Amino acid sequence: MRGKYYIALLLTAISVQNVHSQFGHFYENWRWSHFTTSSGLPSDVVENIIETVNNIPWVSTTKGLAWYDGYRWKAIPVDSSKPNQRVRSISRYYGDKLFVILEGSLYYGNTKGFYKFIFLNHKEKGNISSIATIDSSTFLCVFETRDSAYVLRVKNGRVEKIQAPPPGRLYQTTNTIWFSSGLDLGLYQYQNGYWIKLFRPIGEALALRSIIENKSGEGIISLDAPKNKVGVWEFQNKNNIAYSPTERNQPVRAASISKNGDVL
Repeated sequence: MRGKYYIALLLTAISVQNVHSQFGHFYENWRWSHFTTSSGLPSDVVENIIETVNNIPWVSTTKGLAWYDGYRWKAIPVDSSKPNQRVRSISRYYGDKLFVILEGSLYYGNTKGFYKFIFLNHKEKGNISSIATIDSSTFLCVFETRDSAYVLRVKNGRVEKIQAPPPGRLYQTTNTIWFSSGLDLGLYQYQNGYWIKLFRPIGEALALRSIIENKSGEGIISLDAPKNKVGVWEFQNKNNIAYSPTERNQPVRAASISKNGDVL
């Protein structure tokens, strides 16, 4: 029941078939539940929503993290020494675990609790700004100091600085780890330890909103800048990225994609 209830509540997955005939039914009040702090949320302002492989919905809010048990939201501290802190970034780790970035530090955990990730051979002071999981023991993260930023490859807690494009942000989709570098004006894909440049709007800064992709390798990229490239870019494989002929000039706030390539 938890999975079905979550879908009805958050509209994260709907059948794209007969969408026009079914759309009106979403206005029926009985289909919706509205959650607030009285429902267990730490805050009424939700930053992000994800679901782990065991069908548990999680939210990050301006006052902390919470998960849904099918009836109520359960607030859970990420770091007991920093209660009610704003959680901006959550992502799937492996199994039922999450990565959480809180005030530049990295934590991992599940409904039983969270722990600060210990880097065994990296003591430099700085902040983690984004992260992407390779497998259960390996991930990439962007590490920022006062003077620089670079990408770390972490395997079983041991850190290796890897060659990467100029400072930017990591993104992760079903099949791919991406890197958006505003300074170098490019979008890259991580392939077998190398960064492959896929997209570059010549001479202008790139502001990427989001990337979504299904298991077949079809997806869309949403750009907020440059001005003449705002909107949706479509791809069917990583080497064939094209500006949508119809969905241009309007920034996309959020999107999802079905297995057959239909985008909502």
